[in-house]
Amino acid sequence: MAPRNIIAVDLGATSGRVMLAIWDGAAQQISLREVHRFANGFVKQQGADCWDLDRLEQEILTGIGQLDRDGTLLNSCA
Repeated sequence: MAPRNIIAVDLGATSGRVMLAIWDGAAQQISLREVHRFANGFVKQQGADCWDLDRLEQEILTGIGQLDRDGTLLNSCA
């Protein structure tokens, strides 16, 4: 069984990251690799703290683009 590549995005209050999980079914083992880490902060909109969704989307796409440049083929997203 070939390893499966799964991308995950972790959004925290002050930072985020795009991770690659590699599942090796034959060995029953998972490994994790941080692909892209980025700052996450709030912006004020009408007096409320909000995430800047456009910027977060760009950062996530940057991480996915890094995997593409590395030639990593994805099997799934989580």
